[in-house]
Amino acid sequence: MPEVFDEFAAHANSEIEKHDVEDFDAFIEIAGNSLRHAIKEKLYISALNQLLGNLAKKEQVVNISTTNGSFIFFSANSHSNWSFIFHGKPQKFLYLSPLSVVQSYICGAGLSVERFHCEPQPSMDELNSGVRLTAEGAQAAKPGQIYSRKARSQILDWHSLDDRGVDNPPGPGVTIRINSVIPSSFEWYFDRTALRPLGMIPINVLESNVTTLLSLLAVAGDDHTVDYVKPLVESPVHYIRWAAVQTISALNSAQGLSCLTKLAEDAHPEVRTAARAHLDAHSQERSQ
Repeated sequence: MPEVFDEFAAHANSEIEKHDVEDFDAFIEIAGNSLRHAIKEKLYISALNQLLGNLAKKEQVVNISTTNGSFIFFSANSHSNWSFIFHGKPQKFLYLSPLSVVQSYICGAGLSVERFHCEPQPSMDELNSGVRLTAEGAQAAKPGQIYSRKARSQILDWHSLDDRGVDNPPGPGVTIRINSVIPSSFEWYFDRTALRPLGMIPINVLESNVTTLLSLLAVAGDDHTVDYVKPLVESPVHYIRWAAVQTISALNSAQGLSCLTKLAEDAHPEVRTAARAHLDAHSQERSQ
């Protein structure tokens, strides 16, 4: 029965909630035991049945990610979320996430899984080019075995063995996953060969949509747009502040310069550096 799984997931979440969000060991122990039991008792089957019913009634959204296969989130709670993930070809990059995760292969094409360790453990909000990854070595994932990764310090890299030339049934491999809540707005992506960080991407859906909209308005906005964007220069999220100033500068150079002057003293070092570089470039242009 679907309600059996819902009650089980809610109970697991309440146990996780008793611990600090930064207690990654506690999350992995509780979530790992919960996932193990859900797989043993096949509770996820009732969740899949319920998911199909919700999809048929258009009450469920299926989210597609271009970097990590297809995600189907089927149980969202205050401190833990459950999802099915379909894995195919290897991702272009390796992704370091602010989420702790427990995960298990349940069906489909065989999967390869490899854990990477990140040293030193970074602050997710500022890119550190000195961070490097070390690999444990890939292995064939065993059905029902629990694999875990700690937030900000480990990566689990999954992909189908089909794409390595191994004779397996066609189609993706499927894992079931429990992840923690998001304590940071970013994840990092790493070069697969050099194992060094290349950049950061926002993972908060609302914040990501705001920056996308600001980029669009920088091209398509009008005189009224600046008035709507100005409040975002005071956003607590540093990359939204920067995106807002870029949009204002594109639409009104005078107001853009005023905002850049303000951000030249911003609390975030990357915003300060970028604002000062733009102001210096403007000064050089005027002196020529």
